[in-house]
Amino acid sequence: MKRFLYLCTLIIMSLNAMAQIDLNDPNWECVFSDDFSHGRTWNSSSWQTVPDKKWRAYNGYSITHGKEHERQIYQYDHCVFDTVNGVVNLVSEYDAMGKIPDWDYSLPNNVLSYPNVYGQNTNSIGNYYWYFFSGWMEVLKMKFCYGYFEIRCKLPLHNGAFTAFWLYGTGNNTYEEIDIFEHSENDCEGDRLRGYSSSIWHNPNGTTSAYKYYEQHHHLPLTSPDFSQYHTFGCEWTSNYVKYYCDGVLMSEYNNKLHIPVRPKYLIMDYALNELSLNNNNSPDGWSGTDVMTIDYVRVYQLRADCETDEYITNSTQFVHFDRRLKNSITIGSSSNAIVVPQNTNMTMYADEFILIDGEFELPVGAKLQLQTENCHYYIEQY
Repeated sequence: MKRFLYLCTLIIMSLNAMAQIDLNDPNWECVFSDDFSHGRTWNSSSWQTVPDKKWRAYNGYSITHGKEHERQIYQYDHCVFDTVNGVVNLVSEYDAMGKIPDWDYSLPNNVLSYPNVYGQNTNSIGNYYWYFFSGWMEVLKMKFCYGYFEIRCKLPLHNGAFTAFWLYGTGNNTYEEIDIFEHSENDCEGDRLRGYSSSIWHNPNGTTSAYKYYEQHHHLPLTSPDFSQYHTFGCEWTSNYVKYYCDGVLMSEYNNKLHIPVRPKYLIMDYALNELSLNNNNSPDGWSGTDVMTIDYVRVYQLRADCETDEYITNSTQFVHFDRRLKNSITIGSSSNAIVVPQNTNMTMYADEFILIDGEFELPVGAKLQLQTENCHYYIEQY
């Protein structure tokens, strides 16, 4: 009975954790970070940042995305680094002629564009017209599988602004997407100042069509500054759940493992313009056509892993010296003595296969111990 009681206490502690991950927890390490305080420029032929080659200003295969309802072409010089303020601005620009003309940029190396964007006497892609330049940035040469992802940013609030921070990746005729936040009329539920959405796209059947298995609309309190001021958006993506945070507060959670993405993802931030940015004359509807999405920083954390090790804790001292890493398994217990968690312990233990309490075990009042099984497949894919 005693053993069962302690296990219930641990589970309740874990379920009641409403704040985001503790970024000072030694289990986690920062694997990517940019505060935009360092000087850099764009390479005009590759559209990659120099000298660090940390970002690219397009989506890997084209200079736009979306189809009939979007109105932007992404350009590298609409991602503007402001080292004085330590930010990067994604800048919208309306073309005064009413339609974006052919442009004299060279396409990024090895990139296929949609037909008729460059080198043609047309301003359309298919039958759709593009009216804005804007900015897209994605982390270059790194794709992430699981982790905690965070951005601090200010958002444009005008008609038709469609900003996002998201994870995207495909493979074997599958499509997977985790939208950490999307901010547009459709995502705000009538509150553009403080509303946004988070979602998950997945196609588990190996087809080319993806389905939105999860969508949640969130709203900041009326006492909170609106999105024209800085807010922090975060997402913890694991094999067991996806949790969404805003300003450190848990906003929602999805835990149907059948539809949680499992493949490595590109990390993206972009400022799209949808059809609602224009009035009936195809000019900006209630705004000038120039506005910015301002990003203060982007960070990615992953669990430190030691997945080949089966950890055995047979005395209380080993809690103090426990290596805070994701293990293959953890067994806590001894046939000769009770295991007492040290009084000031505040610790989370992660294991891939199992965590077993085998023997007498005591958790003093005030000590905090969370035990969590987690897939060992945290990694970064280089490309």
